[in-house]
Amino acid sequence: MKGKDVLIGALVITAGVFIYLFFDERERNKKLLLKNTDLQNDKLNLLKENLNINKEITPEVKRQLLALIEEYKSKHPKVSIELRDVLEQIQEGKDIKAIRDLAKIIENLLKEKYQSEPRFAKLKRITLKPLIEYAKEMSLFNDKLYNAACILHLFRNEESHELAVSDTENMKMVALLGGIEIIVLLNAA
Repeated sequence: MKGKDVLIGALVITAGVFIYLFFDERERNKKLLLKNTDLQNDKLNLLKENLNINKEITPEVKRQLLALIEEYKSKHPKVSIELRDVLEQIQEGKDIKAIRDLAKIIENLLKEKYQSEPRFAKLKRITLKPLIEYAKEMSLFNDKLYNAACILHLFRNEESHELAVSDTENMKMVALLGGIEIIVLLNAA
C-alpha cells in the first residue's frame, strides 16, 4: 500500500502545482489585459492631444472621429482600432492611406451587412464596388453618399495599384469627410 500512497500523493502534489500554475497564469493574463487597455487609452488620449494641436482638420471632424472610435470600441473593437489608425495617419499627413483605410472599414461594414443577401451569399470574395452599388440599390446610400463611396473606391484602387498617389487637398478632404459620413450612417443603420 505504501507505493500506492506515494503515487497518489505525488499525483495530488502535481495536480496542485498545475492548478496553482493555471490560476497564476490566468491572473497574469488579467493584468496584461488591463495593462493593454490602459495603453490603448493612453494612446487615444495622446491622439486627442495631438489632434487639438493639429489644425488641418476641423474640430467637428475630430469630434466625429473620436465619437466613432468610442462607439465602436465595445461593439466592434477592430473598427475602433482602424479608426484610431485613420486619425494617426491624418496626423502624420498620410491622407491617402487614411482614405484607403476608411474605404477598408466601409467595405467590411458593408460585407457584414450584406453577406447573407442572395447576391453575395455564393461569392467567395466580395469586393467594395458591388457593395457600393448594392447599398445604392437598397437606398442605404443616397446620390451624395454613393458618389462619396465611389470617390473612396477610386482613391483606394489608386493607392493600391500606383506609386506615390497624390491629389488635391480638396479631393482628399471630400474623400475623408465622405468616408466619415458613410461610417456614421452605417453605425446608425
